[in-house]
Amino acid sequence: MNSDKLGREPDPDAELVKLIQDGSETAFAQLIKKHQQGIYHFVRKMINDEHEAEDITQEIFVRVYRKINAFRFESKFTTWLYRVAYNVGLNYVKKLKTGKRIEDIEEISDEAIQQTAGMLNELAKQEKYEMIKDCIDKLPAKAKTIVTLHLYKEMPFPEIAQITNMKESTVKRWWYEIALPKLYNCLKSKGVER
Repeated sequence: MNSDKLGREPDPDAELVKLIQDGSETAFAQLIKKHQQGIYHFVRKMINDEHEAEDITQEIFVRVYRKINAFRFESKFTTWLYRVAYNVGLNYVKKLKTGKRIEDIEEISDEAIQQTAGMLNELAKQEKYEMIKDCIDKLPAKAKTIVTLHLYKEMPFPEIAQITNMKESTVKRWWYEIALPKLYNCLKSKGVER
């Protein structure tokens, strides 16, 4: 793929989006088929409820269809799509947890943070995904979102910042100061060592 004048890779969804904006329902069906599973898994990790995740995923694609003409190709389509998914999922979480506060930040050493990545890799090698899933499910909603996008969707912090409408430094803070320490403590409590 050739990059544009700014060095960005071309958006693989751009042609489909243009067709949808021109009224093609077939193109929208292709777009759903391409992204539905990823959006479902993203929402599922955010809200911890399989059945609700299915309904919310449908709601997300309804909103995308209604708002697709507002997409201006200033970012990749997936960034915009995950932003819509994040907002819908976050609204659902807020309704469930109205009034609850995010847990206090736990202090943890840099060495422990580095060990967390090793633990996650070791668990993946051993195919103990349930432990990882359980620990991720215990994270606050924003941390869970960032972990899901960064770890599973392999999105860089700047793209996650666009999706979540946070500053990149805030995303990194959630990753390094909240998500990784909590994952470290959870995995350690399950007896997982590096």
